[in-house]
Amino acid sequence: MVAARELDRVTVRVAVDRYLDGVARAVAGHSLAATTAANYRRDLAEFVELAGPETVLDDITGAQLDDIVLAYGARPDGRFRGNRDGGSAVPAPGSTKTRGAGATRRFQSSVSRFFERATRERWVEANPVLDAEVRVKRPRTSDPARKAVPTPVAKALLDGTTATPPGAATKPGADRDLGPRDELIFRLLLETGIRVSELCGIDQADIEERIVGEGSGADGDYATQTWLRVLGKGSKERWVPLSPGTVAMVDAYVAGSRPTPQPRTVKDPETGERVVTVGVEDAERALLLTWRGLRIRPRDVQLMVKRSCDALPPRLRRRVTPHGLRHTAATVLVHHGVPVNVIKDLLGHASIATTDVYLDTVAEELVAAVNRHPLTSG
Repeated sequence: MVAARELDRVTVRVAVDRYLDGVARAVAGHSLAATTAANYRRDLAEFVELAGPETVLDDITGAQLDDIVLAYGARPDGRFRGNRDGGSAVPAPGSTKTRGAGATRRFQSSVSRFFERATRERWVEANPVLDAEVRVKRPRTSDPARKAVPTPVAKALLDGTTATPPGAATKPGADRDLGPRDELIFRLLLETGIRVSELCGIDQADIEERIVGEGSGADGDYATQTWLRVLGKGSKERWVPLSPGTVAMVDAYVAGSRPTPQPRTVKDPETGERVVTVGVEDAERALLLTWRGLRIRPRDVQLMVKRSCDALPPRLRRRVTPHGLRHTAATVLVHHGVPVNVIKDLLGHASIATTDVYLDTVAEELVAAVNRHPLTSG
């Protein structure tokens, strides 16, 4: 009989460092998405702070975990202002808005996964999560900005009239013409329904032409289609086709208005001077760049979508997020007769049940249903 391993009474800091080493190996082995790993690093950095880095992990009780989760949720909402490399968020000056249920629930989930590993590794005698009483409910996705938009709004965003003009809504001195890039972003979001994180991760090499069947030529040529490689959640790869119009927009953007790739820089914490920290290779690979020549990030896309929606005519103006455009892509396709199982594969869902959540009802569909009502129409 194999004897049980002896308890390893490590500190919170040591246990988290060991756990994150395993997370890094999972990312390197393509069994965990880099964005998910970044969330773990950010959440557990704050867990170390709240629990106390020198606290013995096995001494933490379920009641103390409840206090840690509540303390996390009571902190100011500092989204988009934190350390992008996984450090604790820095709240906006004067901010009084605390973290929502979604962020708190994710933090609690990250801590729970950490303690599952700690229990297996015998860093704790028993999992304190089982004794915790605080259960953060999943927030309802009732935000209209995350739902499908009416077709006229989607078409207005696609036609390029709201695209960012040179120098607008960017740092002073930005003279890049971002219009073609913004049009391409809307085209990709609404045609393929990809997530904003997937959009930002696209490399130029991810777009390629493939043979899809025999052609009709006498010389035995083959029909081809341009496809986009998408790396989704859990590093799952899928390929989605691109329409000829979208391919032409990609080619025009790369050839004409894509900025020159540049290295990413940050401030040196000691001197305050800006220093180069990342080579230019990532920007060279990326398809979509900021006006500075850096790979575009989800927050950049969110702000661009907001600017474009604010520029719509008053009758079409509304609050929209990139996730709402993902809903729009799915909803438009199903309303035009595309089978749900096809939409499932396009969006990268594991089940049709997940896809059903994305199939929203928009206003014009309700109007059409009433106008065609068998009891009252005609």
